Amino acid sequence: MSIPKIDIFRDDSLATLLGFGARPLGGSSNPIEIEVWNDKPTTITNESVGTGDGSNPTFGLAHGNLYASASLTVKVAGVTKTETTQYTVNHTTGVITFLPGHIPTAGQAVTASYSYGTGAGTASDVYLLARRRETFISSGSAAFTLSVIPSMVYEVMVNDVLTDDYTISDNVVTLGSAPDSGSVVLVIYEDESCALQMIQVKSSGVTDPFFQSPVDDAETAYIGIGGHEDVSGEAVGTGDDATVIFALDNPCIIEGSLEVQVDGSTVTNYTLDPIRGEIEFDAAPGDTLEITASYSRYKIHRIGAIPAACARKVQTRGHAATTATQGTAEASLEVWAV
Repeated sequence: MSIPKIDIFRDDSLATLLGFGARPLGGSSNPIEIEVWNDKPTTITNESVGTGDGSNPTFGLAHGNLYASASLTVKVAGVTKTETTQYTVNHTTGVITFLPGHIPTAGQAVTASYSYGTGAGTASDVYLLARRRETFISSGSAAFTLSVIPSMVYEVMVNDVLTDDYTISDNVVTLGSAPDSGSVVLVIYEDESCALQMIQVKSSGVTDPFFQSPVDDAETAYIGIGGHEDVSGEAVGTGDDATVIFALDNPCIIEGSLEVQVDGSTVTNYTLDPIRGEIEFDAAPGDTLEITASYSRYKIHRIGAIPAACARKVQTRGHAATTATQGTAEASLEVWAV
């Protein structure tokens, strides 16, 4: 199964920073609309594909993974040709094959206009969440000081490798050993901008350039995202000696927080899909054995599925909670999708 390729765009450019400005406690900012794209298409116009010699029927485009729902125009000596009657195209490889009687003759230029992607699949489950992120460049110390005291640290990564070898004291994260100088240390955590859900979102339409007709799930009310919820002793299911995959009641599980018990005993012979919230056991739990789980999950908002080459529009705004104490809210909007 092809995985989706998700990017956040604003005004047709990758969105990196959304600033909502100052607001009084209890106030909300004006909205900013973004687009959550799945495999945003790139369009090529009049690509020079090659020159005919009267015998070669195949010509390769510079890119594969053509969108079948997008327009494809192939010209020989400036004359548009008809797909299936004069040529065929492999949308995966980008190879055009002219049929007998239509092979370009010597000196005829072959050009093509088309749209392509990366071959991503549909994003069926799409979630919006908010986490705060701080990045440090190591100078040889094991200690890294966050801007605020976190209510929870979600992840610590050193050079893109997840580690659980750290301790937290107030707003200082101390690794078990000092990373090499120049190493990149990323700390993803929860502060009050997350816990008080100072980012609010609502789905606001679709962008569908190739007329695939995804359902428009535009919403009228804003929904806060951010923070977490602890779940204890959830009844997940009952073993039957055959089933190995069981779904938790919630998606977007905080990794490292899950404890699974089978027949009252803690087990570790499983893998977790943290986005879907699914447990897959290495071997099926025995017949009639009760399966329970305790975990923490992100407070998220789900939006509609996004086919490749489509986008969901999302309006987002900042909201200054009446109980906020931080002078600045710096949570990051994230999209998780499978």
